[in-house]
Amino acid sequence: MWKVDENIINVCERAFQTFIGNGLYIGLFLMAIVYIISFMKSSDRKERKIKFALGIYSVVVLILNLNPLFTKFITSVLKETDTYWRVYWLLPIGIDIAFVFTEMIIKKETKKDRIVLFVLLVCTIILSGNYMYNQKDSERFVKINNYYKVPENVLDIIFQVSEDNSEYKKLAGTEEFIVYTRQIDGTILLPEGRMVNGIYSDNSIVTIIENGNLKEICDYCVNNQCNYLVLNANREVPNEYILGYDMKKLYENAEYSLYKFNRILGD
Repeated sequence: MWKVDENIINVCERAFQTFIGNGLYIGLFLMAIVYIISFMKSSDRKERKIKFALGIYSVVVLILNLNPLFTKFITSVLKETDTYWRVYWLLPIGIDIAFVFTEMIIKKETKKDRIVLFVLLVCTIILSGNYMYNQKDSERFVKINNYYKVPENVLDIIFQVSEDNSEYKKLAGTEEFIVYTRQIDGTILLPEGRMVNGIYSDNSIVTIIENGNLKEICDYCVNNQCNYLVLNANREVPNEYILGYDMKKLYENAEYSLYKFNRILGD
């Protein structure tokens, strides 16, 4: 029999705290479950299916997710604990809330009552969440106007690499390029993907470019067959490096400088 240690209980608690956020949506979700289980008719075949598919299923999954034994089993399979909170994606939160709100609106007898209730429920949903571009999240969410939904200066550099005439393309860059490059052009290779826990900033190439000296950065590119290097635009590369590593500045925009190593041809 498994013994649940304190670490697993902490993982379970952290996942739940991440899931509930400010608590308002989980409140709506729990009320939706109560409504579905209590007011859907067991005698009606269609409503009985809905009760089990949305109500009973939600209760079972929620209880499982809150069970430290289940947490221990899932984390032992995943071999890590940082992503356990994703088990809450199994809950049909949006579906349950939308279904119950729709049921409540349909059951109103007059059009006026349905419109008033619709407006009240929409306001409830809006007030239960947060504006994604608020000051607190301004660094995480930025309005992007291009089709790819990628920061303009990052997209600009990736396009320059894509349009260059080299058949072999392997790009070493800061965190943004680890995140976005393959999204735009799958033919551009990267020295590293994201870490298992999804923390791009922990990649050695990102750390080296952010904190390392130019020799360390250039040596990394040569040793890892990266023929393109992206640095912040304010970081100058002396001529001794340009000549010593046979590289040239290919392009520059307001944020980044793109360099190419001429002698790296790939495998």
